[in-house]
Amino acid sequence: MGMKSGNQGVALAPDCRQQHIVDLENLSGGWVTPARTVEIFRRYQELVPIGPLDDVVVGLSPATAPAAAFDVHPRSRVRVGSPGPDSADDALIAAIDPDFTAAHFPRVIIASGDHAFAALAASLRARGVEVVVLFVPLHVAAVLYTAASDSRRFPAMAAA
Repeated sequence: MGMKSGNQGVALAPDCRQQHIVDLENLSGGWVTPARTVEIFRRYQELVPIGPLDDVVVGLSPATAPAAAFDVHPRSRVRVGSPGPDSADDALIAAIDPDFTAAHFPRVIIASGDHAFAALAASLRARGVEVVVLFVPLHVAAVLYTAASDSRRFPAMAAA
């Protein structure tokens, strides 16, 4: 389904309004601290510049929210899930209305490799939205990768 550009090290051009769906725990390798959050967003913006009209939605679990909520991108909408597995993923998915997104954002970046986002990616693509998956190498579900229009590799964080 997805045609990948092969431009894995090339930053996306900020040539349109974008919605950024950021699974911070996935990008951090599961270890979230204030310093790592700042570093993740620094690296993120090197690959995917956040424009002045972009929407940034960050998902956190109740366990990681205290360590990261105040160090995300300044314009982020932070969504904290309920206690339990995949709570950040569930909170992010619940925060996105595919019809609204398709009407306002020609491109969506899903910053996660989790399979939970595959149905959202497919739904957005069916509405004509370009979907780019930003993933940590070796940590991307095939179903999500193939549902996306394009992809970029996010450099893995050093082990905790």
